[in-house]
Amino acid sequence: METKPNPVEPSANITTDTTTELPETDNLALPTTAAGTEMDLEALRLPQDYTQMMATSKTQLIVPIAKPNRQMWFQPHPDPKWRGMYSVIELKDDRESYIVAPDLREALLEEWTPKMLVACQSRQGTFFLWPIRIPATDGRVDTWSDSAKKIVDGYAGKWIRVIPDMQAGGYSVIEPANTFPAPVWPKEGFKSLVLKAFNGRIIDKEDHPVVLKLRGQA
Repeated sequence: METKPNPVEPSANITTDTTTELPETDNLALPTTAAGTEMDLEALRLPQDYTQMMATSKTQLIVPIAKPNRQMWFQPHPDPKWRGMYSVIELKDDRESYIVAPDLREALLEEWTPKMLVACQSRQGTFFLWPIRIPATDGRVDTWSDSAKKIVDGYAGKWIRVIPDMQAGGYSVIEPANTFPAPVWPKEGFKSLVLKAFNGRIIDKEDHPVVLKLRGQA
């Protein structure tokens, strides 16, 4: 004869009511200020330019030396003091750039290239130095560098994108349809960007590892 299981009696300790109690809204209130008055809800909202407040507390320790890519919105600094001419050695394989100290320029004349370093800032608030080759003294024209120099002169202080135009042999410029907030630049000035960009990469002696490498001595 088959034995049927006994039905399980519901425990007296199990609550079957699944109703969720909502908090009483009558007791909700904003915190009070130091003066004892209730805070203004509108005052708690973030302003439209809150990104500028965040940028003011940002400390960028590494400054890239690079051309702006075609998708980057950036702005060259409007003040000519935020750009400068330097003798630069670029190690292509290592993707590193070095500044040659004045005392070694003549000894390394065949190795370095005169470049203008332009302080720029991306829409994300990242500072970088745009290296632009200076025209050669022999009269040869580098159309890419020439167009880059014209862009810096004509669009400094404006948000732009630069697009390589292979057929024209230079850069084209795109300006935004909307107005972007103004960038916040470091108070330390252009010098601070150069020192961060070339930290440990200034060639100031003839036995510098880069010099030894270029001469086949290392």
